Amino acid sequence: MNRLIFITEDIRCTSGDAAKEQSLIRRITDDIVYLNLISQKEPIHVLIDTDGGNLKTAMAIYDVLLASKAPIFTYGLSEVSSAGVLIYIAGKKRFAFKHTQFMTHESSLSVAGSKKDFEATSAQCIEQNDQVEKLFKERLKMGPRNFKKLHEVSNYLWAPDAKKYKIVTDIMDTLPTVLIQGAVEFAMEPITLEMK
Repeated sequence: MNRLIFITEDIRCTSGDAAKEQSLIRRITDDIVYLNLISQKEPIHVLIDTDGGNLKTAMAIYDVLLASKAPIFTYGLSEVSSAGVLIYIAGKKRFAFKHTQFMTHESSLSVAGSKKDFEATSAQCIEQNDQVEKLFKERLKMGPRNFKKLHEVSNYLWAPDAKKYKIVTDIMDTLPTVLIQGAVEFAMEPITLEMK
């Protein structure tokens, strides 16, 4: 049974203009629910290659992954940046190749409007950063000093350095058999053509 989920796009919210696109949070939630119905014992493998995006969407995906009764294993491919790191640390086991690059930075929001709009947005940005720090503390047992070191500026880490911060649990030098089997099953799934 193919138990692979790929997150290989920008992490976008799907409201407003983006609502025309397939919702990332809906796709991930559908996959997690379905795979939990099949088995709550076999791990679900989430492969991530993203330059980040919307923090609220990433936090929602993080919550969905943690809510899974089936264990979640995450895999960093070429790049796991910004909001993608938050999704990545939801894994019970977190794998990466040695040349996978991780990037962390402080939360950021853009604002246009009045002084009051700016103040409200600034407060929200600080709140989001506090939420992320709380999740890093809970998930990685990371103290405030290391969190600040990783997030006060854009910080780039290769996987071995990310392992020192407990972001990565295992460095891969070969593809795990389970990923190869899952990829073969994925490639062999029948294609359904819709006739209109």
